[in-house]
Amino acid sequence: MAGGTRLRVPGSLGTGDASLEPLPATLLLRVVERTGAGLLVVGTARVPYGPLHRTTGFALSRTRPARHLGLLVAAEFTCTS
Repeated sequence: MAGGTRLRVPGSLGTGDASLEPLPATLLLRVVERTGAGLLVVGTARVPYGPLHRTTGFALSRTRPARHLGLLVAAEFTCTS
């Protein structure tokens, strides 16, 4: 999107517990730096609150209902070949 400066990546988020199903998640990223061998991005991962609550038991206050939980993400990808 936007001339290659923004990325939207659908996927799943694992909880680290092999007995739990991965949660659906969408990464919304902005490219901060791009070089010949690497990519630096920042953004958020949006995880639907319902499946997160059912799978992990994580609960927010009832006075603050939410449809999604946003997690801050920073990542660097490099090519090693």
